Amino acid sequence: MAATRAEEAPVITSHHQLNDDVVTEILLRLPSTSVLRFRAVSRAWRAITTRPDFLAAHARRRPLELIVAEGLGGALHAVPLDDGLDVDARTIRCLLPSTPRAAHLIASCDGLLLLEVRGHAINNVERLLVCNPVTRQWTSVPLPRSGHTLTRACGFYPHSPSGEHRLLFLTNDDERGGMGTSASHYVRSLEAGETRVLGPAAATVHMFTLTPRALQYRGNLHWVEHPEAEEAQEIVVFDTVQETFRRMPRPPVGSFYDATDLFLLETAQGMLAVAAMRWGSVDIWVMEDYNNGQSWTRRHRIDLPPPLRHVGWVVMTWQNALLSGYSPSDVAVLYDMTEKKVVLKQMQLRCTDHLTGHVFRESLQRHAFFDVQQEQP
Repeated sequence: MAATRAEEAPVITSHHQLNDDVVTEILLRLPSTSVLRFRAVSRAWRAITTRPDFLAAHARRRPLELIVAEGLGGALHAVPLDDGLDVDARTIRCLLPSTPRAAHLIASCDGLLLLEVRGHAINNVERLLVCNPVTRQWTSVPLPRSGHTLTRACGFYPHSPSGEHRLLFLTNDDERGGMGTSASHYVRSLEAGETRVLGPAAATVHMFTLTPRALQYRGNLHWVEHPEAEEAQEIVVFDTVQETFRRMPRPPVGSFYDATDLFLLETAQGMLAVAAMRWGSVDIWVMEDYNNGQSWTRRHRIDLPPPLRHVGWVVMTWQNALLSGYSPSDVAVLYDMTEKKVVLKQMQLRCTDHLTGHVFRESLQRHAFFDVQQEQP
């Protein structure tokens, strides 16, 4: 009788007996590294996990993570960007075991990381690198102009009409390598492998050593700290579809704030915001109407508890603002935007580690520009 029941029991002994929809749903829930391993199970599973619709759906399900850097040329790690922000040996995972010497992370886009490699002179960018840390694929990106020209990669964005990933450069027109007052914008398509000039920048531009950090919001790139924004004290906006520039007013924070004290955010409600940082406190200004530059409202004032008295950057979790000091720093502040409560978080970081402020979401999507060069350069 027992043998008869065993023979009658529906036992799945092969992946062929699983419905493709069931397999797809299971694979969508797995981490990226597991999906890569399961591609070797069969041709059918490989076909499922390489379909464009599967790759897009899998990327959407990946959690947001905050990148931790282990010094120049060191490893890159990631921690879950959730409301608890538990940063210790249990939650930190390795993204890349190493990066090229003198390279540091400057942007993240669609599961891709953009790294800048500088030469002996602090102003001199030798090359740019793009990598997918999941697939360990790398490619070099040539600069728009050769020689001693000062160049900054200001933005990394998806161009929705073409499906391409593009880089926006601001390049000094002075061939001698000086700071100069004249500059031009260039765009580089990674897929097409072509660079073109967009046109001259504002009449007077004072190039600086820092690489401007952009916020992508509503299909546009926004900068509060940018060579073209310094004189007018405005937010620079770049339409990534039309590839044109415009300006919008900053919140009325007062003249005592420098651009380095302001940080752009997107709130959990999908609104553009600016964190105005000063010693001992941070104000959060929200733009109530994106089409009205005068609609800035101060929603929050965050009093910073010691030992964190000055903030280097701010990012948003689901309902909290995460504030961290300049590196190296092993403390952060979580501010509950609903309850308006402050929690001081102690993070277990090594002395060489620091939170970068860059947010990352894994992606297994294939990119043709990686076909030429697969390994770390």
